[in-house]
Amino acid sequence: MNLYLGELKSKKSTVFSLGIIIILGLAARFYYFPSDVPIGTDGFFSFIYAAKTVFEGSLPIGYTTTNTGWSYFLSLFFIFSDTTEPLHLMHIQRTLSIVLSTITIIPAFFIFRNFVGVRWSLFGSFLLVVEPRLLLISLEGINFSLFFFLFVLIIALFLNKKNISFYFGFACIALATLVRYEGLLLIIPAVIMYLLKSNDKKSILNLLCMIFVLTIILVPIVTMQMEATKNICYNYDSDTICGGVGIIQNVISGPLFFYNYGILETPLSHPESPVFDKKIPEIHCSGQLGRKHKKIQKESRNLFHRLERLQAAHEK
Repeated sequence: MNLYLGELKSKKSTVFSLGIIIILGLAARFYYFPSDVPIGTDGFFSFIYAAKTVFEGSLPIGYTTTNTGWSYFLSLFFIFSDTTEPLHLMHIQRTLSIVLSTITIIPAFFIFRNFVGVRWSLFGSFLLVVEPRLLLISLEGINFSLFFFLFVLIIALFLNKKNISFYFGFACIALATLVRYEGLLLIIPAVIMYLLKSNDKKSILNLLCMIFVLTIILVPIVTMQMEATKNICYNYDSDTICGGVGIIQNVISGPLFFYNYGILETPLSHPESPVFDKKIPEIHCSGQLGRKHKKIQKESRNLFHRLERLQAAHEK
């Protein structure tokens, strides 16, 4: 009985310590929260995709549909938001990024526990939550925080000896692939780790079932994207694959991405936005990437006009 009470007290102490570390991580991030600065670069395009999905009621046409998992995640929260003001929606985006970045220490703690004791695991979790680069990235509102959370969670699940953990792990790989197409490459170490841990005769059958779980999550969503976009892209050359098929192209031809899409020429500039007092980021690029971004720039202004009209109607 005393041993049980001691273990229960130890678990409560660990949970309390993790809670304190999470609060410290959130406090550090919200202290630097840039409340008056719009999201730029990659985070901006995720915002546009999510906002257009919500306010137009369908997936946007003409956007390369790789790495849209973060936008889908954002759209779930944009739907329940009572505002159409772009800067407020960007605050939601940044907040979600901050929260995901902070709670990543939970699966990280369980990873550390596979190798060291509770105290060192808590110390490792603290170092992770205050890591300067991760803190700054969480403020950008880009897809990295969600991808990193899933990546750490996948490792934690695969270090668990239970079969069900591997099923959840393969499901998370599918979600990670939607967030960043590099996630698909995690299948290779995942298969190796499972085969090294599994010694029973049903291991191959179980592995096929796990891959099936990944497939039934990934394929329908990619198919839906292909149907919605119909592989249409703005001003793309004929040899470029777009739409839902782009997720396959990018995984296969990753190193050729910058060659195909052009090289960034100049820093960000900020033309006047017709909707809110801040600026809309404009990226000057060469080649296909430049033509694509000019079109997205135009689409973003149209979206902001639509958001402004919705906000005016809501206020009336």
